[in-house]
Amino acid sequence: MSDKPNIPLPTNLVLRTSGSTQRVEILGVTIDILVSGDDTAGVWSLVRYTAPPHYPAPGPHWHGNMTETFYVCAGRFRFQVGSESKDLGAGELVMVPPKMTHTLANPFDDVAQTLILFSPAGFEHYYVELATLVAQEPMWPPPSMAEVAALAAKYDTHTSQ
Repeated sequence: MSDKPNIPLPTNLVLRTSGSTQRVEILGVTIDILVSGDDTAGVWSLVRYTAPPHYPAPGPHWHGNMTETFYVCAGRFRFQVGSESKDLGAGELVMVPPKMTHTLANPFDDVAQTLILFSPAGFEHYYVELATLVAQEPMWPPPSMAEVAALAAKYDTHTSQ
């Protein structure tokens, strides 16, 4: 008898070759979905997030159930976690637990890239739906952000304001 929780385990090998990932582009940011929740029985997912120089942060937000881990691969990002702001460069990592307000930006002169591990999985689908929403709007930001707020809430994302 085990005290370990009954967590679903992946059953299939996942092999992604260069260029075989799903790529999403949103307002200058490129997101490559490297491993989706479909690959891991919903336990975790992994994306590569590439931000151009001087890319502003999304608004401060938090997630009720999701942990996000950011591993910076190239360039630098400015992370705001709670009341602390910290610049992290290649090889540095921050793990943001559920219910902690956070955001990230690239205010620097170089492209920045981070791997983001989501646990549990699912948030990778937010990027896909957001890209579709942005493409349907004649201007961005749209006059009403109600649809964006509803999409964020669908993916356990809540604003801190």
